Amino acid sequence: MAAVRLTSDWCILHRQAMKSIESNPPPTTTAGGGASAAHPSRPRPWYVPALKALGGLPKGKGLLWRVILPMLPPGLRRIVDRPFGFWMSLDLNQLLDFEYTFGIHDSEEVAFLVEAYESGTHFVDVGANQGFYSLYLASRRPDARIIAFEPDPYSLEKLRLNREMNGFGNISIVPCAIADDDATRTLRVVSRRNRGANSLLESGAPDGGAGAAIEVPCRPLLDVLLEHGVERVSALKIDVEGYEYPVLRRFLADAPERLRPRAIVVEALGDRIAVVGGSPVDLLVEHGYRTVNHGRFNFLMKLRGD
Repeated sequence: MAAVRLTSDWCILHRQAMKSIESNPPPTTTAGGGASAAHPSRPRPWYVPALKALGGLPKGKGLLWRVILPMLPPGLRRIVDRPFGFWMSLDLNQLLDFEYTFGIHDSEEVAFLVEAYESGTHFVDVGANQGFYSLYLASRRPDARIIAFEPDPYSLEKLRLNREMNGFGNISIVPCAIADDDATRTLRVVSRRNRGANSLLESGAPDGGAGAAIEVPCRPLLDVLLEHGVERVSALKIDVEGYEYPVLRRFLADAPERLRPRAIVVEALGDRIAVVGGSPVDLLVEHGYRTVNHGRFNFLMKLRGD
């Protein structure tokens, strides 16, 4: 009976989705097949509204995540959608992409950074993944200068596509990891449906989820900013799965005042502090920052007196 009910519900949702598509046709591509700020390179599939409708039912998101999505062919799990007003290439079998599809995101963090950004300065996105923070800031602050760092080829491809689909020419992408020295290091890639958990740390892949190890170039943050002619940074997001402390320790030791951001969103994973030798939050406090808000992992910090 449960299977019959599920099939019946899915048919109803399908019909509702088709009516929605008929009244709101999917966007078309630009002449010549290129992407523009308004339209993606391919339309949103018809079944996306159906998936969203199912996800809106009681326990619907859990049913989608645990049962339905793993059974879909990879081609059907990869969609283009604009849940936040800008286009994103999404793989529904990846945790962050699944959450973005349903509007789940770091709402307080991005609002904090948008408010803190100052015209004429840079927003720096360390551990950009597919670029959600950079895309969000670019959509809300078209004047923003953004530099995003991402070493994982899979996420890097999505980041570049997302930038292209939206026409966000103000996002500069640097294909490297940020660390505390110039080196080639091993990035441990998480295969278990959460590519956002990739880490330079051996203990970085949670629950044995490491699927591969790839060699990536690493650079100190200050060196790359100077090479790109960055003169001032007003906002920084850093999420590198436990390696925040070494990155910030090197940066804060060398960076001039003009490159020290007034606002920082930093991830702090308690189980990694002993591994890397310190807490990024404690380090920032020592360098004149204060915590203005925090969630389970992310800390929103400002310079004292700001």
